[in-house]
Amino acid sequence: MCCSNVAFIPGFQASRLYTQGILFENKLWEPNRNADAEKLFLDEDGVPVNSSIYTRDVIDEGFGFNIYKSFISFMNGLVSDDTIQGWKTMPYDWRLKISDIVQNSVKLANDQTYNIVDEVIALAESSDTGKVTLIGHSNGGLVSKDIIRELERRGRANIVDKLILVAVPQLGTPKALAGLLHGDEQDMGYFGRPLNKKTARQLGENMFGAYAFLPSQKYFEIVSDPVIIFDPSVSNVNIELVGYGSSISSFSTLNNFLKAGLGDRSDPSKFDLDTPNVLKQSFLGYGESIHAELYNWDPPSGIEVVQIAGWGLDTIKGIEYRAKESCTKFIGEFCISRGYILDRRPVFTREGDETVVIPSAISSSIGNVNFYINLFKHNKFFDFNTNRKHADILETQPVLRLVGSLIKKEDGVINYVSTNKPPLDDVEDQIRLSVHSPVALDLYDSLGSHTGLIELVDSDLIGIEEQIPNSYYMEFGEGKYVGFENDSRETNVTLKGVGYGTFTVEIEKVQGDSVIKTEIFKDLLVTPLMSGKMIFNQNQTETVLELDVDGDSVTDVHLNSQDDFDPVLYLEMIKKIIVTFDLKKGVEKQLLQKADKAIKLINKGKLDKVEEK
Repeated sequence: MCCSNVAFIPGFQASRLYTQGILFENKLWEPNRNADAEKLFLDEDGVPVNSSIYTRDVIDEGFGFNIYKSFISFMNGLVSDDTIQGWKTMPYDWRLKISDIVQNSVKLANDQTYNIVDEVIALAESSDTGKVTLIGHSNGGLVSKDIIRELERRGRANIVDKLILVAVPQLGTPKALAGLLHGDEQDMGYFGRPLNKKTARQLGENMFGAYAFLPSQKYFEIVSDPVIIFDPSVSNVNIELVGYGSSISSFSTLNNFLKAGLGDRSDPSKFDLDTPNVLKQSFLGYGESIHAELYNWDPPSGIEVVQIAGWGLDTIKGIEYRAKESCTKFIGEFCISRGYILDRRPVFTREGDETVVIPSAISSSIGNVNFYINLFKHNKFFDFNTNRKHADILETQPVLRLVGSLIKKEDGVINYVSTNKPPLDDVEDQIRLSVHSPVALDLYDSLGSHTGLIELVDSDLIGIEEQIPNSYYMEFGEGKYVGFENDSRETNVTLKGVGYGTFTVEIEKVQGDSVIKTEIFKDLLVTPLMSGKMIFNQNQTETVLELDVDGDSVTDVHLNSQDDFDPVLYLEMIKKIIVTFDLKKGVEKQLLQKADKAIKLINKGKLDKVEEK
């Protein structure tokens, strides 16, 4: 007699969802386009608009990205070699309340159903030990806890011998705020095909399942860092936000902010993604109640609880709001009026797995044994061209080996796994770089690996690939953000103009969890012909930005971030841009002469007359 059978509970958005059409089955999740996700919308009571949605399987791979493919193969291997008698995946509709998932029947195809708890009991009855091991990934860990609670109510909790929690947001995590408030960073991003922000926000706002990820009251008792920061400039665009102070570091203030409890902040239109969404109290109350119930729950005696957390990757720990100067009126592609808009930026920590911060994944009130997976080192040295993170942490060999040893009750050293949280000096220096529109941003390393956007065929979804180890690409607010290691390898950052106006590049060099240097290239001219590049490695002391202003593949400008504004250089760039507009010769000549006269006046020191020009 060796080992118990295994029930696996997948994470949020990791079960496929379907509907039956007239002629064929339509897979809605993972979606091929935004219209698929729109069919999953829920009404204001959290009830699916389409009542015929069902599930059948967990996502092994999607769009070429493995989520549970290796894990499924590994578990099948344990059955083949007679380590366990059997195991099952337990797909479910992740949009619903956890209690509904556990206590009600899960819909399958052809009006069939199954009950998760009944399946767990059946697995235990066919097990060599008469017991079952529950493995819950992400939201599946919260569902697993509730499964045991239901078994307690049935007097059958003794059939569980072990609960393995993998990357579970037990106290919530700040990244969820970005999705519910603005549609930023929805989890579909880990398939390389994020939904557009409008669809993502609409999908989440009436979804009970999404609210279980919000930071809970217990989160604020453990974590002192604010989850929302308001820059003083916010008063220029949204005076109602000023009433919440300079930051939000308590559950009560966050709850007030999310439901717009101060002032007259109204629910924004579905097209206004810059204004924070107003969330409903009924959904907020559910999110906190599920956390309170599951955090304060004590596992029955005899159940070993193991917590596994991913560590070392840039993980959102908050949102910073600030005002940003932007174009407020266009004629065609040209800006004719400028003003301020509300913008937001991610605030990062490296103490997480890209989605869940460590204090939530490793709960102090539960867990006989805790394990930390150094995803940073794993990605750097083990899994070439594959960035494992929260969504696909069960694809990593260290986690598979660890899960195997826990099932078999074996000990041994596993690379990149420790029982103590790694020190922050165990990660390389990081570069975080952002560009604020209208510029496209891409990374390339010396091997030609790419991180950035890619074109997709027959889809309105955005394509993202992140081939460079420990790199990422995200679009957050008005900005495009990339992160990558600052080591001996050379990383090339390329820029491409996608409109007319100005752009700003901000560069942060991060050591451990601290920003040690910031460089800014501010208010640079951009047209669709403009391109630029920067080269990074750990030996350089200062960043140089090379710009080809007029699209002739010749570098026109070398800029240093420490340089003061150079009006002559600015005017020379304007001259190069003027000749790209295909103007009438007389108009072009007149404009070039005005620029030349302004340059001459600057060189003569007659600055008062320059302003007129």
